[in-house]
Order: sequence, then structure tokens, then C-alpha cells
Amino acid sequence: MSRSIGVIDVGSNTVRLALYAVDGAAWRLLAARREVLRLAREGGHLDEAALRRTSTVLRRFRRVCQDYGAREIVAVATAAVRQADNGPDFVAALRAETGVHCRILDGRAEAELGFLGGLAGLDTRDGLMVDVGGASTEVTVFADRRMGSHESVPLGAVNATARWLASDPPSKAELRAMRRELAAAWSGLGWLEQARGLTVVGIGGTFRALAKVSQRRQGLHLPLHGTEVAPSLPAELVAQLAHLPAARRTGVPGVPAHRADIIVAGMAIITELVDRVGAERIVVSGQGLRDGLLLSGLGAGARGGGDLTGGAGQAVPDPFEESLRNCAAQFGVSTRRAGRVAALALQLFDGLQPLHNLGTAERRALRVAAELRDAGTAVDYYARDKHTCYLIRHAPLHGLSRRERDLAAAAGAFEKQTGHRELWVEMGGTAADEAVAARLGLLNAIADGLADVLPQPLPAPLAVTASPSLVRLGLPGGAAEACGPPLAPERSEDFRRLFGRPVTVTWQRDEPARGKGPGRGDAPAGAGARVDGEPRGRRRDRPAARSRR
Repeated sequence: MSRSIGVIDVGSNTVRLALYAVDGAAWRLLAARREVLRLAREGGHLDEAALRRTSTVLRRFRRVCQDYGAREIVAVATAAVRQADNGPDFVAALRAETGVHCRILDGRAEAELGFLGGLAGLDTRDGLMVDVGGASTEVTVFADRRMGSHESVPLGAVNATARWLASDPPSKAELRAMRRELAAAWSGLGWLEQARGLTVVGIGGTFRALAKVSQRRQGLHLPLHGTEVAPSLPAELVAQLAHLPAARRTGVPGVPAHRADIIVAGMAIITELVDRVGAERIVVSGQGLRDGLLLSGLGAGARGGGDLTGGAGQAVPDPFEESLRNCAAQFGVSTRRAGRVAALALQLFDGLQPLHNLGTAERRALRVAAELRDAGTAVDYYARDKHTCYLIRHAPLHGLSRRERDLAAAAGAFEKQTGHRELWVEMGGTAADEAVAARLGLLNAIADGLADVLPQPLPAPLAVTASPSLVRLGLPGGAAEACGPPLAPERSEDFRRLFGRPVTVTWQRDEPARGKGPGRGDAPAGAGARVDGEPRGRRRDRPAARSRR
């Protein structure tokens, strides 16, 4: 049953709302809002002015939730409220004024939920997760996607700025003092040695700003989630931005205006951690605490039940499998049909390996294309190819490279080779991968056609053999059981053009027929196909004999 859930994070720098539609196992983001309140600047006591600002925002967020029919609102408060001497009184006053009940997360729960949400959309198996907030930084080492040692350190971009960087721009002495204190904070966490040389996975607004700056330097405007950043960049930004007053820092492409005054401290925190563990790379996650709250099944939080925990000790599920399942459910794809098409497409891919010499990345792209081939019908059946292409390119599919995503989008939209070439050019695909995309698309289209005519379930796998002169495709079952020709003429011709040789299609039987020639039970393969095992020019094509009833 479909429902909407609102998740509110009263953070130390920003108050955020994420509103999700949940339908069974599928979920998608409906709306998102944010308001910069800088509660961490209030110090250890949240006064009446902070209460008024926060109440105003929560009332607005609750109204948004009501407009979307969200009866469940999960709200949490993090470090600024946790560290305040009147934190419990503050959240009680918020509830009295707005009707929104905020739970104060301790550092352990904040680290666990951030880890669950931040890693859910990435395929990194081992590393160090870092969440730089306004008043705290959560660091978590993980192995095989399982959470290990973790700590919440009460240093964030807002309170570090207030504590050490009084000048604008900061003085050299201020910068030295900040770097010295940050280094001392991380040196006290001996278990950080477990993350030496591994990937740093960053979540939170400071890391998103880092990803944006990195992309703008390369002339890119891609989704920030999954962006890889050179480990030297945070230190470069500290050196560059510390010499500028806050008002001029937005002149650096990618620096957000609402973070200009705190970005130096935020980047310094990242720099010291990256140097401390000798990170080989930085990967930025666009997800985090709010996603962790949703994924941990905290809808009961709005009704006052359940512990806020991210399930420490449990492995975060594979992001590719989870997101592919979620997208199929969102687009109303028939899982039974999609599963059959995908199984057939992958059997064709594996059997033709000596011909195409493609690898794991292309195989995964083909699977996505096959399982989401009908996604475009959620928009319009008659333009399903173009809609499928768009949805695969932009859907929240995690664990895929940009190349894999583009190959999957093109392969999912394959209708004919000429139209496919035009689509690939429109996508901005590379010339080197045009033939790869077309081959994957053809295998997907052939598998879709085979799913129409082959018996269910298949009595045996497809038999695919390739020789220098032709490809033999043996279909399980029998011609009498089929629902029509297994291969359309245009598919046969596309196969000859894309794979450089014709294809012959025959039916495989458990027992050979007695007294009949080898043609009995062969299926018409269409123009360009062979049913007698001989290439064109050596022997005339013979029509397949009809099965007798």
C-alpha cells in the first residue's frame, strides 16, 4: 500500500526535509526542502530566537508533508541540540509549538544512520566514512560493507569556524591553531590506522561542496552522488579560499553561497583526516542521515516507538541489486517478464563471448537494459524506447559507472540499428562505444522476442556456438511448442551486420526424431539466418520443415 513519509533532520547548520513515497519495497523522493539556521553558533544554549526560527521552519515543513499526504513524520535533532544544555527542553518546546516530535540522536546513532544511508547508494566495500556536520564530525571505518569502529567528534564546520577563525579572511596564526587542534583530535583515534590507504566516503554538505568544485574544475555538471575527488583537493581549497574574504569565495566555481563563511574550516577537517589515513581517493555520497532513517524502517518513529538505530554490525545491502529492484517497482515493470528477458539476454551474451570480447561492465549494462526494457511504458507505450532511455540514464540506479549507465540506456531503447545510432549521438555517447551499445541493444531485443515464443519455463538453457562462418543458436523445447518464428528477419540482418556473420536457429529436442532429416523441427530464422549450417554462397537456404501433429 502506497504511503508518504516525511523525514526531518534538525542539523547543526541546516534543517532539512526529505519526503518519500513508499509503495511496498519501492521508494522514491517526492520533495526536499532546506533552511540554513546555524544552530551550532548558539553555543551551548539554544535561546528563544533559535526556538522561533526552528519552529517557523518546522511548521512550513509539516505543511509540505500534509500537502503530500504524509501521515508519518520522522524528525531527529543532531549535534547542536545534543550538545546544548537545554536540548530536551528545546525539542519539547518545538513539539508544543509545531506538533513535530524530534528525537535527539546520540553520536552513536548519528554515525550508524549516516553510515547506512551514505553507503546504500555506493559500491565501496572497505573504507572510512566521514560526515562533516555543523557541530560534529562522525568517522566510521568499515570492511566488507560492515560498520566497524566509529566516533562522533564535537568538531564541525560551524563551531570550528566560530572557535578558531575569527578574522575574515582568517590569519595565518588562526589557521595554524586550527590545523594543530584538528590533527590532535584525529591522532587520539588510534583505530583510524585500520583505514590507512583506503577510500574516504564523504557525506554531508561540506563534501557535496567539494564534489561540486571538483566537477566545475573539469567542466562537468553531473549528479554529485558518486563523484570521485582527488585526495589533494581539500588542502588545495583551504590554501585558495583562506586568502579570500567570505564574500569573494563564491567566485570560485562550485562554492555554495550559504557555505562560503564556513567552508575553510570544513575543508580543513577533511584535509586532516585524509592526511591522517593516507586516503587513496575520496568518493562523495549524495545520501546520508535522512536516507538512513528511511532505510532503517523508522516510520514508527513518528508514533513514538522503536529505537533509532542503523543496524550496526549488519552489512549494507548491495547498492546495485537494491536500486535495480527499486527502479523496476517504481516503473511498474513486470518482474516475471523482465526476469525471463534478462536470463535469455545474458545467456546470449555469455555464449557469444568469443565474438564480442566484452566484460563484466558490459554484461551488467545488458542486465539493466533487459530488466528495465519496459520502463518507458510508464510514460507512453508508443514512445517507450526514448522514455526507457531517459529513465535508465536518470533513475536512481546505484553502483553503475556513467559508461555502464549510458550503455544500459541505449541497449534498453534498441529498436533498430539506424535509430539506435541517432539515439547514441543525442546522448553524447563516444564513437568507440557506439558498436558496443548497438550489440548489447540487439541482444536485448532478440531476448525480448525469444521470450514471446519460447516455452515457460525453459526446459534447458540456450545453446550458443560461434564459428568463423556463422553462429548457431539452439533453442530448448520443440517447434511444435513454439508460439511463432523465434527470430524476426530484421533481427537476423542486424545480427549479421553487428556481429559479422549470419545466425542459424534450430530447435533442440530431448530425443532426435527417427526417419526424418535434420531439418525436421527447425524454426524459420528470417532473412540472413541459416537453418542448414552452411553460409550463403555454398548452399541454398532451405525452409524449415513443419512439425507434424
